[in-house]
Amino acid sequence: VSTGLQVDQRTSSLAAVVASVAGLSATQVSLDATAADVISFASFDRGTAGDAMNEIVKAGAHRLYTSGGGYLTLRDRNFDVASTVVASYVNEANALDYALSVEQRFNDVTIKGAPRKLSTDVTTVAFLDQETVVPASGSTVVTLEFFDPTAQERGVPASGVLTPVSSLDWQLNSSPDGTGTDLTATASLTATIYATTAKVDLFNGSATAAFISKLNFRGQLLRRQPAFSVGSSDAVSKTAYETETFELESDLISSALLADNYAAALLRRQMLLPLPVPLI
Repeated sequence: VSTGLQVDQRTSSLAAVVASVAGLSATQVSLDATAADVISFASFDRGTAGDAMNEIVKAGAHRLYTSGGGYLTLRDRNFDVASTVVASYVNEANALDYALSVEQRFNDVTIKGAPRKLSTDVTTVAFLDQETVVPASGSTVVTLEFFDPTAQERGVPASGVLTPVSSLDWQLNSSPDGTGTDLTATASLTATIYATTAKVDLFNGSATAAFISKLNFRGQLLRRQPAFSVGSSDAVSKTAYETETFELESDLISSALLADNYAAALLRRQMLLPLPVPLI
């Protein structure tokens, strides 16, 4: 699937985009509207629809399954939670699952992430920094990576990237230092913009070779934010069963507050609880 760059999307909305790109109609999916965690940015263009859905599920501790009616169903981590479940003899002994195995059960959860945030300023996100020639009556293709000068990071996602405007963003001259004859008027530019790069095809219509004296792209960078690591644990369970850890890292989780909620929800759902002693 290829979704393009998605910015500040709710998890349920992002799942709807992936489902639509995968060819599923609205009548074939059931998406929980309360799955409202906001993902700062996402771009799915190399994997399958299943891979993309798994990333969304992982980012929000959601549940994804095919219902009995054949619908692809996404549920929020707190879906249908109305009260605190009280452990009982029937829950633990009659079900015969918890007593037999502690697989996928834990009492210490850590969530890590290094999210991105969309910049409010339109700045230069890419520029050509090497001497490049466009032959007479010919063309040259250039690929530029988006760059964050603050973090000194290349391959940074960007949104709202503008097609370069002649003379303002790009220019051809007969000399590499920008002097000599301005050949921009006889040239043309075609730009293809991706999530982290842009490809430019420049055609020189003059009878002499031209140098690209200026080539810039403007847009809004999705800048890397400080990394976080939050956790949640249960002392009673750890005393009874020792420490069973679970760690998850996802850059789609947009904040430490969301990660804290995520960790607490995982702990409630998968925590090792001491077995009740039945009164006989």
